[in-house]
Amino acid sequence: MAIVNLYLVFRFYQRIPSNTRRFDERMDKIYDEALGRVALILYRLELTREGRRLLSETYPDVKFEKIETQSLEYTISCHDKLAEAETHSGPEDHIPRIYEVDRKYRTSVIVTGFFVGHRQPNLDICIRYANLKKTMPAIITWGCKAFAMVRGMCVTPWFTDNWLPLALGAAAVGVAVHRWLAINVV
Repeated sequence: MAIVNLYLVFRFYQRIPSNTRRFDERMDKIYDEALGRVALILYRLELTREGRRLLSETYPDVKFEKIETQSLEYTISCHDKLAEAETHSGPEDHIPRIYEVDRKYRTSVIVTGFFVGHRQPNLDICIRYANLKKTMPAIITWGCKAFAMVRGMCVTPWFTDNWLPLALGAAAVGVAVHRWLAINVV
C-alpha cells in the first residue's frame, strides 16, 4: 500500500505545472498587502518625522499648533516598474516576471503620508506630502511570505489544488509504512 501511495504522490508531483510552484496572482496580492501593511507599521514614525520636517521647511515662518496625519499609503514599486517595462518593450524583448528579478527590486516599498499643519489663530491649514522609499529587510519579507502562505491556504485554491494533495499523499505513505513496521517488525 505504501509503494502504491508513494507512486501516486510522485506522479501527482510530476503533473503539477511549473508555474504553480510559485505564487499566482491572488497569492501575490496577499503577499503585497502584507508587505505594505508591515511597511506602514515599521516606517510610520519615520514618515511622520519626515512629514513634520517637510512642513517646517516649506512653511518656515509658520508656528503650527497641531500637525496631524491625514492618511498613510503604500505602493509596492516593483509592479509599476514591471508594467512600465512591459509597455516599453517590443515583440523580441524579454519581460521579466516578478520572481526573475532580484530581492531588492521585488521588495522595494514606497510609503506615502499626507500631513496637515493647523495654525490656531485663524485656523489656516498647511498641507504637505512625504514619501519614503524603503527596501524591506529579508527577515520581514520571509515573515510576510509565510503569512501569505497561511492566509492563502484559507482564501485561494493555490494551496488546495497543488500542494495539499501532495501533503495528504505523503501522510498516507507515512501511515502505511508505520503500520507495516508495527505489524511486521514488532
